[in-house]
Amino acid sequence: MNFSRASDVFDLYIDWQRRLAREIPFLQKVLAAGGARRVADVACGSGRHAVALGQLGFRLTGIDPDRRLLDKAREAARAEEVEIDWIEASFSDLDGHSLTKGERFDGIVCVGNSIALVDGDELPRALSNLSGLLSPGGVLVLHTINFLMLAKRDDEPWGPVRCLDDGSLLLKGFVPRGGDPWEVIFVSLSPDERKGWTRKIDRFRLYPHTSEEIETAGRLADLEMTGLFGGFCGERPDAEGAADLCYVFKALNRPSTPETP
Repeated sequence: MNFSRASDVFDLYIDWQRRLAREIPFLQKVLAAGGARRVADVACGSGRHAVALGQLGFRLTGIDPDRRLLDKAREAARAEEVEIDWIEASFSDLDGHSLTKGERFDGIVCVGNSIALVDGDELPRALSNLSGLLSPGGVLVLHTINFLMLAKRDDEPWGPVRCLDDGSLLLKGFVPRGGDPWEVIFVSLSPDERKGWTRKIDRFRLYPHTSEEIETAGRLADLEMTGLFGGFCGERPDAEGAADLCYVFKALNRPSTPETP
């Protein structure tokens, strides 16, 4: 999936100060408990999580397929004077970890619902590629929204309106489609002195993986699930009420993937 069309709108929609204050303490705790020092942020987007973790002393590598978002990530790291390595790659590009020159990590974070961009048929391969980046015993933190909770909501699953400094409005909505991929729609409304309001719509697909599917794919990838939480405060994974699901895996001891000649 090409995320470039929606990348600018997506980043503007997030209240980053509030989000990082909620998520970083959880990530720091899990990574530290697993003894992680060298950490990869896979699907790092504009790099906000990577920069925040780098400021806490972790050695970070940010990985994302969207060049425009990586450019933003580099700018954010320079502004905060945090040294981070950046790699332009998707989940499928990490097969054999050739892009990282064989480097393995003590920890990987993959947050922001990024794994839901992966088709269900490709989920085992994606987790296998993540597992291949980890040292034995390394920790993987995987985050998705709780699709089951969203699907059971009585009202339409639209998020709050964001009001930008220039008077523009942003609205995000999830459109469930049963067993098919969901659509995420970003609607931006900008004031125009001549036309009143101009409208722009960006959309992309999400695949609502269940907890069972993720755990099974992890097991096939030699990843042992050691924790499942209903949010970034360690909540119970309540299928009816939890907005987020945070999976914690440990990489089992497996041989390195041989390079293809």
